[in-house]
Amino acid sequence: MNSYPSWIHRIPEMIEALALLDREWVDRQLVESVFDLRKTAGFHLLRRMGAQRCGNSLVIGRGPLMARLREAHENHDWRG
Repeated sequence: MNSYPSWIHRIPEMIEALALLDREWVDRQLVESVFDLRKTAGFHLLRRMGAQRCGNSLVIGRGPLMARLREAHENHDWRG
């Protein structure tokens, strides 16, 4: 797998989209639709960002996801 995911250059717009959401929890399906990602890319994004299993899904709080995306954006040598 590439060190840098395909979505890394879109982090500012991803954070902006998350800020507009009215949901506290983010799962793979939401990540796919909001960030326009494929299933596998959505899964890998959530794993890299520290999402936890909840039943058969990966979920992460909107706030922590935004914070981790900001960190990834600010840390240019980020490897996830």
